[in-house]
Amino acid sequence: MLLTTASRRPIWLGTVALSLLSAAPLLAQDPPKAEKRPFRINDLLHTPDYLKVSGEYRLRYEGLNNQFRNSTTRNNEDQIASRALLRVDYRRGAWGASVEGIDGRMWNAKGNSFADNTTVDTGDLLQAFVSYRTDNGHELTAGRWTMDLGSRRLIARNQYRNTINSFNGVRWDYENKDSGYKAGAFWAMPTERKPTSRAALVDNKHDVDTQTSDFQFWGVHATKQLDPGSTAQVYLLGYDDTRGSTDQQLYSVGFRYFRPAKPGKVFGETEAVYQFGKRGAQDVSAYFVHGSAGYTFDAPTEPAFRVAIDVATGNDSGSDYTRFNTLFGARRFEYGPTGIYGAIGRRNLLSPEIRYMMKPCDSTWVMIAWRDFYLQNSNDSWVEASDNTGAGRHVGSQTEVRLRWDPAKKSVRFETGMAYLAGGNYRDTSTTGRNSDTSYFFFETIFTL
Repeated sequence: MLLTTASRRPIWLGTVALSLLSAAPLLAQDPPKAEKRPFRINDLLHTPDYLKVSGEYRLRYEGLNNQFRNSTTRNNEDQIASRALLRVDYRRGAWGASVEGIDGRMWNAKGNSFADNTTVDTGDLLQAFVSYRTDNGHELTAGRWTMDLGSRRLIARNQYRNTINSFNGVRWDYENKDSGYKAGAFWAMPTERKPTSRAALVDNKHDVDTQTSDFQFWGVHATKQLDPGSTAQVYLLGYDDTRGSTDQQLYSVGFRYFRPAKPGKVFGETEAVYQFGKRGAQDVSAYFVHGSAGYTFDAPTEPAFRVAIDVATGNDSGSDYTRFNTLFGARRFEYGPTGIYGAIGRRNLLSPEIRYMMKPCDSTWVMIAWRDFYLQNSNDSWVEASDNTGAGRHVGSQTEVRLRWDPAKKSVRFETGMAYLAGGNYRDTSTTGRNSDTSYFFFETIFTL
């Protein structure tokens, strides 16, 4: 059993009960079809067409057994993550404006619990911008905004994580639907989420999120649909951080080719990124490569298999700095749950994966994945664990299972899953005292309003 201590049994048993209740209809049949138009806050407010109010509330239980991090964080965790989003959009003619707030909290956290600004951001401004859109596909945006770029590996509006990246600056986007061509450019100061101390975060204390010209981020990108089944993208990103004792000026140039999954078709993706610049007195030379291929069977349950491999360089301790920086990317969609888990990241990584997906019925989705995890460079550490004490390169093997049920599509969603990290020779020989296999379980409910 994942969690065994008596002090955590009420939370554990309650979560299991909720999971079983949500999964029970899967054994019978699809729930009744939802209404064509889901309920929204606008239905209560009777707002005019040019004004839209929307929101989302998510409540998630997370349980971690046998902490992998080399720190003073506790060995076993039970935390409740809550995240509320409320957004107002105005659009009249070419002009638009949006404001969005976030309140992300962790409950049942203790003084030695894992907590950082990826888990807590209480009562703050996530977005506030104005925009101008032309008839020929151009749009200018100024203010604070969130953004997804391409695969979301380097820039993402976080989904599973309890806090969300945002940026303060100006942005240009262009889309030509006839030619399948998109382009964009931006300059921004990334939002610094506050507070940062563990004590304040554990207590869900509030501080105003800020930005500074000492931390700047910019980029240009272009995407072209090559045919109905494939897309190519190129981009250049600049990252300039002079806030700390070690200045960083990074440039990331990347290419991506993508074929989406379709029944009866082969799908896949290739992405390669090279990073260069300066980190203090050192030159930077790092890279990341992803390759994947799969096939979706033309069957009612849409079963699909995928194989993938990821390589992200680690630091070689030489004259150049060679550890890859994932910038503002998301990782849950590839490497397993984050939250209080997040054992695998896009740095010092060599990792193949096998994944199986299917839809038992129209309202459900199941995923099973097995991923092996090696250090790309034995001279660098297992960064996510802050552990450089192991021998060998095989950190371990992760098994992940996810189940999603949408009883009322676009309104209510239940999701549950687990991850199990079995140690390899690196973890077995680590001297941190945290060598046991790690297990993680979550159950969440999402309401969209």
